[in-house]
Amino acid sequence: MFPWLALAFAAAPLPASAAGEGCLVDGRWTAWAPGFEVGRFPLDEPAPAGDGRVVLARIDPASWRTRLVPLERPQTARAYAAAHPEVVAVTNAGMFAADGRTHVGSMVVDGRERGRPAASYLSVAEWEPEGAGPPFRIRDLDAPDPGGGPYRQRVQNLRLVRHPGENRWHRRDRRWSEAALGEDGEGRMLLVFARSPYTMRDLDEGLLALPVGLRAAQHLEGGPEAQLLLRAGGCAFEGFGSWETGFHENDDVDRPWPVPNLLVVTPRGG
Repeated sequence: MFPWLALAFAAAPLPASAAGEGCLVDGRWTAWAPGFEVGRFPLDEPAPAGDGRVVLARIDPASWRTRLVPLERPQTARAYAAAHPEVVAVTNAGMFAADGRTHVGSMVVDGRERGRPAASYLSVAEWEPEGAGPPFRIRDLDAPDPGGGPYRQRVQNLRLVRHPGENRWHRRDRRWSEAALGEDGEGRMLLVFARSPYTMRDLDEGLLALPVGLRAAQHLEGGPEAQLLLRAGGCAFEGFGSWETGFHENDDVDRPWPVPNLLVVTPRGG
């Protein structure tokens, strides 16, 4: 679909910005394709590095399909997109264990468990119901099960925001670049990326204050491993993290790091 983009991603790092005039505008959404909008929003909370802005993709699950992809060998979002031209969005699926492979938390891929369930992870994102459920939802594990399952794609991660928009992250001093997954009030999926390092409490407050209707969110990855790649309608964005307290307290990472599990978005029926 986008051969020139595939070549660009494979050949050289992209800046953390969008290609194409008008593709990424501060403070508002821009439609890159039907049901696929991208916006860049400044946050009020100051950060020790970066531009203090967050990039979000708002995706209608009726038009776009989401898959969880455990990889045979770790890859970057950029490398995966270069090899799969149908892909319009790639981000982290979540954190992984010390073996460098296993997802920490339940991960169900096409009905098969591929992760390590974690009792303390209270957020589950689900796609592709076998029953009457919505095509995408984020569910709180400490709330009643709304039914409508089972789902073919399911991932359990650390919770950031509990329905219906409650910041559940305790105040801590640690901060990092962040990739996150959210749901808005209309059931659309939100892919979130901030290179500027924030505490998760402050990031949650900033996201909830934005005019994006955030209702629930979960943490995908932080620090240099966090990444988000978007491309559609002649536009492209690549963001990858850097800062992480106690690990890499610097904004100097200039290329994405490979990860073992990805969340991938493609057109429905394509």
